[in-house]
Order: sequence, then C-alpha cells, then structure tokens
Amino acid sequence: MELTLESVLGRTGKRSILGLEDFQYLDNKIILITGGAGSIGFRLAKTILSGTLTAQVILLDIDESRLHSSRVSLDPDLRIRTRIHLADIRDAISIKTAIRENSPHIVIHAAALKHVSVLEVHAREAFLTNVIGTANVLKAIQDQKIQNFVFISTDKAANPSNELGRSKLIGELMASDFAHRNTSIVVSAVRFGNVFLSRGSVLETFMNQIKHNENITVTDSEVTRYFIDLDEASELICKVLGKSQSGISILKMGEPIRILDIAQNLLRITNASSRIVFIGLKQGEKLHEDLYTGPELEGASDMGDFWNVRFMSRFSGILKDSEAPSSNLEASIEMRRIIDEQFL
Repeated sequence: MELTLESVLGRTGKRSILGLEDFQYLDNKIILITGGAGSIGFRLAKTILSGTLTAQVILLDIDESRLHSSRVSLDPDLRIRTRIHLADIRDAISIKTAIRENSPHIVIHAAALKHVSVLEVHAREAFLTNVIGTANVLKAIQDQKIQNFVFISTDKAANPSNELGRSKLIGELMASDFAHRNTSIVVSAVRFGNVFLSRGSVLETFMNQIKHNENITVTDSEVTRYFIDLDEASELICKVLGKSQSGISILKMGEPIRILDIAQNLLRITNASSRIVFIGLKQGEKLHEDLYTGPELEGASDMGDFWNVRFMSRFSGILKDSEAPSSNLEASIEMRRIIDEQFL
C-alpha cells in the first residue's frame, strides 16, 4: 500500500520544481553529507546526483551496513560520483580526518539524534551527538576551503520544551557564531517539521500498530504537527544551498496537521479495526509546535519556498572547554545554562 501526502494528510506535496538553474551551483562540487545513510541524508544525495552530472557526494555515517547499502543503491556501478566515509561525529579526530581527506566544497550536517521521547531520558546522548558532534564538524571545517555549510535543524528548536529542541537550538547558536567568524562561508540552519514516512515517524508507528491489530496511540485529540515530504525537504534544502546570505531558513510547510486526523485517515485507508486511544502528552511534548520565535520574522526575507532569517548577533563561549557532562541530569542542566546565557 502506497501512502501519500494527499491520502494521509489531506494535502498535496508542496514540492518545488527544481530546474537546471537550481543545480548549477552544485556543478563540479564535492558535497559531504553527515548522516548520509539516514532518511534525509540519503534522499538529499539522490536529489543532488539526479540534478547534476558533475557533482560528487560523500556519505558520512556511523552505520556501516546502511552506509554500504546506500552507496550501492545510489551508485550500483560503484563509480566515483558517490563515496562513503565511516566516521562518528562525536569523535573530533575522525571528523577532522574525513573533512581533510575528502576536501568538500559543501558540508550538509544532517547527522543527529532526533526522537523527543528517547532523548528526554537520554539527555547526555543528545548533548554528545547534537551539541558536541556539531561543534566537532564546525571545528573540522574551520580552516578548510568550505564554501557552504548547512545545519539541518528542527521546528522543535523554536521555543524549545525538550532536550531535542534545546540541543538543536544550541546547534543553531553555534552555526550563528561560526557564520559571524567566517564571513566568506554561507552558513544556513534549515528548520522544518516532521518528515513524512521517515524512519521512526508517527506514521510508521501507526502503521505498525495497525499491522499488529493494536490500538493506535494518539497523545491528545488536538495535538498538531508540521509535516514535510522527503522529496519536498531535500529539494527545498537544495534551494537553500543556492542562496547567498547566511541565516536560518524556515521552510514553508503549509498549515499544521492534527495527528488525530492522520490516525483516522489511516484507519479509513486500511479498513483496519484498530481503535484510537488517547494517552496524554509525553514529557517534553507540546500541543502545537512553533516554527519561529516572536522576533525572528522581523526583517526576514521571503524566498518563496522558505523564509530566510538573519542570524542573531554573534554568540560567544557557547561551549566551554570542559569535559562532557557525566550524567543525563548534568547534560540537561548544561543545555539550559547555555541557552539562558545567550538569551538572558
């Protein structure tokens, strides 16, 4: 059964129609994608390779099996247009080596931990991957001839209420600081919502529950989320790559979708007998997500498919030279401290 944006979410994809001019910037470029074996990273690579015949893509990931299968899927003849690099972004030496050996012109940082409920009880892991990992990538490209850096963020970074959102907001702050210190590099933080049918998405959870004739668990009858299709997300990120101004790119995803409507549509489509039960919002979850904080859209540039928001004034001292937090509680406190120091 093929699930589509129209059948499940009640709307058609808002996908950009990318022409040759949108890929000209990528011609003869080497693009390194961290998290290259993940849903977004893999689809980005596929979009780039289909849009230009002269770009090379390096998939960087810690998952050896998915990295290998992604390479074979993208480039079955094992030509040089797709390469893989096995590395952990939490290891500064490993990332520095990857950047030095591959000499990319563009780095898209998509590697991250991203499940709210998991990270609420594993804040230290969120800190190590989403904060220190991002810092390692930025340090690795500091003295290299990088033209463009893209940090894949989330709507949960706007007015964050959970460990995922806080860790991603800190990533945006570090990208802002990096942009102010490296004005020759175009730096973007791309913020968007839930990716339709990505690994671990709410749709995947609902379908598994239906498959096993289990109750469909919805947190609240009024809870909503923003959704974006994988193809739509990857094409819009390619649009962002062509911009000349640093800043936060907030993708336009239409109106937020009520999760209850998604569950009811799935039951209708599958003709399943599962029941919908409400389990209450989990720790760290919002009833409705924000795409931006109040002042962010003041003076923002409307780029058609997304808003480009200028980075705020330069941040400094975001990460102190100290050991990583030793516990989940310490990591949670540290992320709150970092954000409070920057905004208060």
